[in-house]
Amino acid sequence: MTAALRPHTLGALLARLRRAGVLIALVDGQVKVTGWQQLSPAEREQLRDEKARIVTWLEARELRRQRRDDRKRQQQEAATVQPQQPRRVVGQVVSPGRPLQLLYEDQTVPIPAQRARVLGTIPYGWRK
Repeated sequence: MTAALRPHTLGALLARLRRAGVLIALVDGQVKVTGWQQLSPAEREQLRDEKARIVTWLEARELRRQRRDDRKRQQQEAATVQPQQPRRVVGQVVSPGRPLQLLYEDQTVPIPAQRARVLGTIPYGWRK
């Protein structure tokens, strides 16, 4: 085999063959080569020699693709908007210099009436 026929990596070899019109795929654990007639005898011999490496490389690529699809599917499921329940507003938190903050019913703890201290009511407006 000459140096021109042997690229540095297996991926480079398969890319060069793909550009030449030869498609190599893994179907049901078997390597399927389409366009075999377009290869020179030296290239055919090289593919026969590299068959085990090609199979492991294609299997690893397929496994990476499946894992990437699984990750993407999980991210899409996590990103879906959950239906929001209506929240009842029971008050406001007022802090000087800050905007008003709503106080929701699910953020508060009910106080039993027997233990509650009754505060005086605050009338609105001025009193004379």
